[in-house]
Amino acid sequence: MLLTKKDLEEKNVPDDVRNNDNVIVTSKKQCRTDVYNITEKCDLSKYITSFEDDIEVISQGAFSMHQLVKYIISILPQPCNIYATTWATSETVVSTLISMKEHKMIDKCCFLFDHRVLKYRPNAYFLFEKNFKCKILSIHAKICVIESNDISVRIVGSGNWTRNDKIEVYSISSNKMVCEYYKDYITDELTRI
Repeated sequence: MLLTKKDLEEKNVPDDVRNNDNVIVTSKKQCRTDVYNITEKCDLSKYITSFEDDIEVISQGAFSMHQLVKYIISILPQPCNIYATTWATSETVVSTLISMKEHKMIDKCCFLFDHRVLKYRPNAYFLFEKNFKCKILSIHAKICVIESNDISVRIVGSGNWTRNDKIEVYSISSNKMVCEYYKDYITDELTRI
C-alpha cells in the first residue's frame, strides 16, 4: 500500500523512515479497479482498453506475460521501452521481443534475469544479451514497466517470460510514481557493479 505524507505522520512514522529514499509516498487517488478472471484464450481487447483504472487479472492459463506485454504495447503510442525482471525466459519469447524491436514497437528493452537462466535456458539468455541490455542476479520477482511517450504501465505478477498454460495473476497500474520507482530500481540494478 502506498501512503501519503499525512498517512506517515498520522502513523507516527519516524522522520528517518519518512524521509528515506526507499519509502515511496504518493497521493491517494480513489480509482476503480477492474478485476478479470480470464478462463479461455481470447482477445485481450475485451478486457483491457485503457489504463485509467487499475486492473487485476487471473489468467487461468489463457495468456502469458509476453503476450500481455505485447498487447499493452499494441495499444500505446510507440515505440515503447520495456524494463523487466524474471526468473526465466525462452528463445521464442526473446525472438518475439526482437521482432517487436524490428517493427519499431519497442526501442529499449532492459531485463534482470535470475542466475538459473544460464542453467535452464542459456541459448535464450545469450540471444537476449546479443540484442538487449540485461544482467544476471539472484531474483524471483516478475516486474515489467512499459514506458511510452504519454503513459507508463506497471505489471507485477507471478508469470515468467515464458509460454505457459498455468494459472497466473497480474496487477496492472499506470500510477506514474510507482512506474518510475520500478523503472529506476531495474536501471539501477543494471548499472550496479
